[in-house]
Amino acid sequence: MDVFEELKRITETLGRFPRHADLVKLKEFKVRNYIINSKIKISEYAEFIGQKTARPKDYWTEENILKECKKICDECGGWP
Repeated sequence: MDVFEELKRITETLGRFPRHADLVKLKEFKVRNYIINSKIKISEYAEFIGQKTARPKDYWTEENILKECKKICDECGGWP
């Protein structure tokens, strides 16, 4: 299996680079398992095929986690 070709195909289908949840929803278990078992992060696969992920790989700092939680609380009207 050429994981890069599979990711390109899935990206074309979705119109964006897939997340792990997208691979499960699309029943692309072989691709997902290949990525999980490799030493390469999914964000690095995106870079290899010229795509971007939703968040940069250094995004999840304590400050950004709190900011994202606050955004969810504001949307829900409180802690979910």
